Amino acid sequence: MSEGKQYLYHRVPEEMESNKEGREVLYPLNMLKEKFPGLYELEIGKYQQPTDLDKRSTVSEKLIPTLEKAAWGDVIQFTAVHPEELKKALVEAGFHPKEMKFYQIDPELLDPNKTTVYLYQEGVEDESPDNFAPYDPKNLSEHAAIPGRTKAYYREKFQEGQAPLLFVGIPHVFHHGPVDVSNFPVITVSADKDQNFPDEGAFSKDEMKNILQDVIDNKFEVFDSEKMADYDADFSGGEPFFINIRSKQSGFGFGYIVFHDFLRRVGEGKTFISTDFTDAGKNLFQKAVRDGLIEKQSEPFGLNRLTRWKVTNDPVKNLEKMKDFLSK
Repeated sequence: MSEGKQYLYHRVPEEMESNKEGREVLYPLNMLKEKFPGLYELEIGKYQQPTDLDKRSTVSEKLIPTLEKAAWGDVIQFTAVHPEELKKALVEAGFHPKEMKFYQIDPELLDPNKTTVYLYQEGVEDESPDNFAPYDPKNLSEHAAIPGRTKAYYREKFQEGQAPLLFVGIPHVFHHGPVDVSNFPVITVSADKDQNFPDEGAFSKDEMKNILQDVIDNKFEVFDSEKMADYDADFSGGEPFFINIRSKQSGFGFGYIVFHDFLRRVGEGKTFISTDFTDAGKNLFQKAVRDGLIEKQSEPFGLNRLTRWKVTNDPVKNLEKMKDFLSK
């Protein structure tokens, strides 16, 4: 990264909505529930996923000692880490992150009396004054590096087949109250190249686009070994659905595309079971984890080494991005 002015960053919410005045405003969690209930449900989920470094199931209710009458749910959280550095750390851990967008905030515009720095120190309680520092825009560069323990956490989550929480272990800047971001620039971090599109194998780009569209339109007979999607999938019973990837499944080309169809049949937010599949199947699942499509919910169990997974994002949206990439 080139040297220059230090900014603050906040990820653009996927379901960002303008307020009644047509302004884009970041609202604290406790205000979001009333103004945008749908977006509130998405955001509150982030506080209900404990990790080794972040076990704060009731974090939104905890008081911030350096701000007057403010709990975690009353503040907007920013980072001083440049988004490109976040992407770099994720890629180094093994992930292939999708495109990310961040608001770039001028730190001079935040009221120091309503702003504080949460240091995220290891072994220090969240509510301890020792875990906070005064807000001074001139000192933000001290909090602009990703800690080693955060990078270790990324690597651990990759090995576990789980998507990481992006800011675990990274110092935060807390601002009490909403922040109007209408006039702030948006920084776009491109997707890692491996995420955009899998290997094409023997298919031309036009053939791949047609296959993608057929799968998107639910018109393709995907579970057919003659069509290079050699795995079993059982949808006959209730949840959880079941999948077994056999030895002929290889690469991330056609087979990875039709795997999206399986995930669509399962449904976003639902779970399914996999067997102890081949190395090729393992690689396919690892790619789906890197792309944010699935997340491991259990370690292998039973004689057949069954593993439970959860579909964490809409697979059709990912297919549409892949098709758009081919059309460029």
